[in-house]
Amino acid sequence: MVSVLFFSLINDEPTGIEKINLKLSEDEIAFTFFDLVDGESTLILDSEGNSILINTGGAKSEEELEHYLDTYNVKSIDLLIITSDRDEYIGNTSWLFTNIEIGSIILPSSLERTWNDTTLPVQFWKKEEKMELFNGVTVSVLTDSISDHIGMDLLLQFGRNDLLYMTSANKEIEQQLLKKYALKNVHVLKVGDFGSEQGTHGKFLKETDPQVAIIFKKGSTSPDTGVLERLQDTWIDIYQTKQVGNVTVKLTKTNYQVFTIPIRSTNMLSKSR
Repeated sequence: MVSVLFFSLINDEPTGIEKINLKLSEDEIAFTFFDLVDGESTLILDSEGNSILINTGGAKSEEELEHYLDTYNVKSIDLLIITSDRDEYIGNTSWLFTNIEIGSIILPSSLERTWNDTTLPVQFWKKEEKMELFNGVTVSVLTDSISDHIGMDLLLQFGRNDLLYMTSANKEIEQQLLKKYALKNVHVLKVGDFGSEQGTHGKFLKETDPQVAIIFKKGSTSPDTGVLERLQDTWIDIYQTKQVGNVTVKLTKTNYQVFTIPIRSTNMLSKSR
């Protein structure tokens, strides 16, 4: 596993605002997990400029999200995927609708009856559906329910690389996923519900056997110590965005690298963290 600071990818402009060029080749894609003061948001890019955003972070992180999208030179988003209706996931959706061109929105099928915004094309994903996003990236919907500690869980695949994007933190959900899906080749785990004590159990980690775990920040709430201990006990490289800054996983179809960039390197606005 390779972990390095991302300074070589930062380009200084005359304005003093730093831009990040991921320098993706034709056969590469990148997942960037944003370091937000509250909530989660993940940017997926390929070499042709196609872009997907998974969730929009909490409302308190609006300025950070705006800054990051500008820093990564994102002028439009082809696909916005929402995995939960809680503020930590949708807090900046209205701001995005107003300020960023969005192609279409993806929501869990469980929100179909309550979603009433008709300004943009909407798709409702159902459990067990599998779609190709772009450039060979596929996504499988593992869970489409929405409730406490439960949201839409996704398996994103690119070549031989599997990224398990957990929103749920629920033992029963984890057991169902292990019984129903082949999850023994997970390379990267996005930990569900900010490392809540309700999820990421030992058997789930043992069966999925991820090499890397990403944990977003939920306001002043820290990840459960038991979850962190279980991750450490299974020799998983843990990346908490509040500690290391933005985390980018850069993939080819056969391997991947993990890079981090501290907030101070992007002239981030001063915030209480």
